[in-house]
Amino acid sequence: MKSLVLSVLSVPSVLFSQDFDREIRPLLKERCVECHGPEKQKADLRLDAKPHAFKGGESGAAIVPAKSSASPLFQRITASGDERMPPKGEPLTADQIAKIKAWIDSGAVWPENADDKAAAVDERANHWAYQPIKVASALAEPLGLKPGLLSIDSFIEAKLREKGLSMSPRADDRTLIRRAHFVVTGLPPSFSSLQSFSSFESLVDQLLSSRHYGEKWARHWLDVVRFADSNGFETNHERPHAWRYRDYVIDAFNTDKPYDRFMFEQIAGDTCGADVATGFIVGGPFDRVKGQDKNLQLMQRADELSDMVNTAGTTFLATTMICAKCHNHKFDPVTQTDFYAMQAIFSGVQHGDRPIKDVRYAAQEKKADELRQKLAPLNAKLAQYEPQAVLASRITLGEEDAQFLKTPKSTKATDYDPGTEQGQLGDPGNAQRFPNIGESYRYFVEEPGTDCVAWTPQRRGKHRIWVSWGVWTTHSPDARFILETNGKQTEIGTINQRQFADGKPALAGKKRWSGLKSLGEYELAANTLILLRMGTTSAPMAADVILLEELPSSISHLPSATSPHLRPPVSHTTNSDLFPLTRTQHLRFVIDESLSNNACIDELEIFGPDGQNIAPKAKTTSSGDYGPSDKHKLAHINDGHYGNSRSWIVKEPAGWVRFDFAQPQDITRVVWSRDRGGEDQTYTDRLAIGYRIEVSDDSKTWKTVANSADRLDHRFNKRIKVIPSSSNAPADLLAKVEVLQKQLSTLAEPPMAYAGTFKQPDPTHRLHRGDHMSPREVVAPDALSVFKSQLGSLNLPPDAPEQQRRLAFAKWLTDPRNPLPARVMVNRIWHYIFGAGLVATPSDFGHMGFKPTHPELLDWLANEFIKSGWSVKHIQRLILTSRTFQQSSVPSDPSVLSKDATNTLLWRFSPRRLDAEMIRDSILAATGSLDLTPGGPGFLLFEPNANYARNWVPQTDSFEREDYRRMIYALKLRMEPDAIFAAFDAPDGGQVCPSRPRSTTPLQALNLFNSSFLLEQADKLAAKAKTIPQAYQLVYQRQPSHDELTAAEAFVKQEGLQAFCRALLNSNEFLFIE
Repeated sequence: MKSLVLSVLSVPSVLFSQDFDREIRPLLKERCVECHGPEKQKADLRLDAKPHAFKGGESGAAIVPAKSSASPLFQRITASGDERMPPKGEPLTADQIAKIKAWIDSGAVWPENADDKAAAVDERANHWAYQPIKVASALAEPLGLKPGLLSIDSFIEAKLREKGLSMSPRADDRTLIRRAHFVVTGLPPSFSSLQSFSSFESLVDQLLSSRHYGEKWARHWLDVVRFADSNGFETNHERPHAWRYRDYVIDAFNTDKPYDRFMFEQIAGDTCGADVATGFIVGGPFDRVKGQDKNLQLMQRADELSDMVNTAGTTFLATTMICAKCHNHKFDPVTQTDFYAMQAIFSGVQHGDRPIKDVRYAAQEKKADELRQKLAPLNAKLAQYEPQAVLASRITLGEEDAQFLKTPKSTKATDYDPGTEQGQLGDPGNAQRFPNIGESYRYFVEEPGTDCVAWTPQRRGKHRIWVSWGVWTTHSPDARFILETNGKQTEIGTINQRQFADGKPALAGKKRWSGLKSLGEYELAANTLILLRMGTTSAPMAADVILLEELPSSISHLPSATSPHLRPPVSHTTNSDLFPLTRTQHLRFVIDESLSNNACIDELEIFGPDGQNIAPKAKTTSSGDYGPSDKHKLAHINDGHYGNSRSWIVKEPAGWVRFDFAQPQDITRVVWSRDRGGEDQTYTDRLAIGYRIEVSDDSKTWKTVANSADRLDHRFNKRIKVIPSSSNAPADLLAKVEVLQKQLSTLAEPPMAYAGTFKQPDPTHRLHRGDHMSPREVVAPDALSVFKSQLGSLNLPPDAPEQQRRLAFAKWLTDPRNPLPARVMVNRIWHYIFGAGLVATPSDFGHMGFKPTHPELLDWLANEFIKSGWSVKHIQRLILTSRTFQQSSVPSDPSVLSKDATNTLLWRFSPRRLDAEMIRDSILAATGSLDLTPGGPGFLLFEPNANYARNWVPQTDSFEREDYRRMIYALKLRMEPDAIFAAFDAPDGGQVCPSRPRSTTPLQALNLFNSSFLLEQADKLAAKAKTIPQAYQLVYQRQPSHDELTAAEAFVKQEGLQAFCRALLNSNEFLFIE
């Protein structure tokens, strides 16, 4: 029997769920919803959706699960007379009543559908945070206050009276001055400033106008927006231009930029000349390693956008948007569609640096254009002196190893020396001649007339033969080169190896490479041998590179007999390919071989005979692009900017990039490079060492105009320190070009900021369960639907222009009718002044966050904020000059602690430890080490390194002067805690940090007492103070008492002044705001 009961109990929820949808829901809709639905709610009761039905109406819950007799719904449908429901029409039939009774008694299972979920959202919209900000009269009435006499203190005192409490007395002047300094500027006051103190109001004004104010309050904002100077993830590369956003925030606080403007610029600053501000959007972590896996790419992009959406939601709206990524928010009125509608706003934002094109840049760009116009004709003249590319030229060298230069090796010599003589390392060459392009030459000691080398080059056609040797005073004076074809031998050259190729004699005591000498032009066959034969004496004979230069029939001129036609090796900086004037509409750069990985090109320029670069006019396509990346995009290959950070990588080891012009163009030169950005790190990998430049009239038939075949092997780059100049250009022309290039280099590039780049996005889809592989319907850009009745929607189509999306959202966000931004910001201000906000969860005003302790005060401050023109300093001044802020932190009546131990009602000022940055800055200020230099790139508290995956090692000693700047200027590296002060709860920017935890750990004491930093600063403090009273003034800004002085003198006598200073810097009085 038990088993039967258990089986029955395990089934009903499914059965009755089915019964509800089939029987009960239609019945309620037909007979009840007309009077108790979305249009009408008689007795405040709705029966159209689960949340309303179970909440009930004026008489309480209408449905009591498992108890039909206690359920008003059942009571009314079975009543008689005026109590019966429904009041109109026929009463429910006995069968219908029985079904409702059975349903209630079985537990009233009501499975949710879309209407129920929507209704639940509606209910959550009644939460306090989403209601309009109340006016003064509505705020004063509940507390018995007069609307015209409202102040911070009146609200605080009203709450205290309710609990039978009162404010604490005013703190003493020294405590208040120290408190104000730390709260406003994050720095301690000087002893002299305490002596000259006149009034607290004047002090507040002075501190709010200090530039150090912005440095301190910007740090709070940077916590909230998860700012850092590195990307995070496994490579954790630094962001060298992120500091501009940090400086923007500092300046915004110092100038009291209206907060609505501050919000607007961080969403759409590119629309109003505040480009740096959009660094807010891309301030979060970024995985720069993009693989070829499409799934991974989609997931990475989804994570980037989720970070942008959630940070905007928590920062400005105190709404946890991320909770609605996979489903409707479980607690707040945010639907999943809301999440993706807001994602559509940011879907065109990409991580990366962006040029800041402000007014100054516009003037610079005008000047740069003028310089480019002057340079164009000069470059055209200069190009005439470049070596022209010769198609089909080839270099074949004897075998030295399997991969590089082929130096001939004797198959007959009996005394072959593998070669230890001077090669390139000892013969670096000069501006007129190459160094040894082999590693070292070989030499032989044989009988006269012996063939020491027999080499079959396996080449056909007409070639010029170049030979080289080692020059030394005792070498053979008549080494002979023999050409053998089909058994017939011809002596093609007799070489005096005691002379260089140009006929100059050997250098006394210096073994050198000869350089290349032409032996003439010869027709080669597949079986042709080149022999190196001993001369008429037994003097050692040297052998080195033999080079065959193919001479195609199309060539109209032959190179000089003193110089082979060899263009310099491919370089990672600049490569120029000059060819006869060609008219074409399509150009293709084909990559046949790369030095390592897939080839990368930072910029490809196409020049006409007038010296103008026409590449930017072309439309570009490619065989494939290497993964999504903010740095490596096809658009960068002709954008006019050099450097690895604005380059293109081909998808496959071999591929192409194509330039299509609207009309045929006359071209004569192509210039390209791997990395010529002049950045701190220049990249030499991914170099295209084998390439072709092709042109076409119809984009079907292609003709090669230049290639890499006539260049020296790229590996010469590692061996050749000086490449002989191939230009005979006049010196004055070179000088003019150099001057203009230098001027242009200082003007052409605008300052960069890590502020994101923008592109028109693809449609945004709602993702089923947040899965990037399960897209559903397209979602248009929009803001939170909960405010639609108050603020309306953005009214944007799904394909709205990218910038228009952010612009519309920025306007919506800064609408004074929006109740959240003002509430959120004044609460943050309160939080950073008192250590806790009126709402204890500064970035979560939803149902899972804390309710405000003083809701009326919060709304009054929000009103003041908006009325003041969104002035942050106005709100801070109101708070700082209030009696609430100026209270003593010492409980005047210890019994009050039992009533409000957490000081929620603010009956005193809550003491708290200084933040990590304030501790470090205060130590440096006390010792006189603090460098107050403002702004600019930050300093590094880690050992620098250039590993691809950065491995940051904290710096613990050997600090430089710039390392003693304020800590806000230290580079903040994700996942890399500061060696000393991270223990004091400083975040690393890996995620938003609206409220720092306050921990107390042994590591804090150990770090502060034993670190080399603290020991060094204690030494400096002792050297500066010299006396105990002076040490008290520097650290505590006061004189020691008689008892303190007596105890200190005894300590110093035994341990020394340095140890005493060390103790002062570790004391609670120094480390706490009281």
